[in-house]
Amino acid sequence: MSGAILDQGHRTILVQPKTSATRLALPVQYWFLWQAEMDDGTPLVVKADPAFGTLSVVAPPGGFGQSPVKLTLAYHSSERMGWTISLLTVITITSSLLWRRLSIPRA
Repeated sequence: MSGAILDQGHRTILVQPKTSATRLALPVQYWFLWQAEMDDGTPLVVKADPAFGTLSVVAPPGGFGQSPVKLTLAYHSSERMGWTISLLTVITITSSLLWRRLSIPRA
């Protein structure tokens, strides 16, 4: 690895690259939805390492400098669709149970 991981969250990684590095190699599986940016918001190119299929971030002209790099994994449309279907299912089941409970005559 060509840097030190400063923080790692659910879908984000903050890395301090070595100043002399021309690319930042991380032991994280490459996925096309990974996005990288410098601390100032400058977008960076994310590629797959051909040898291992891991994440590789290309340094901007002039190198990384002292700026940390933030990597974010965006949500895929299938994840959003899954959440929508799950939410609709929960709403349907809950409303069905409430409807049955409210429509049962009480003695």
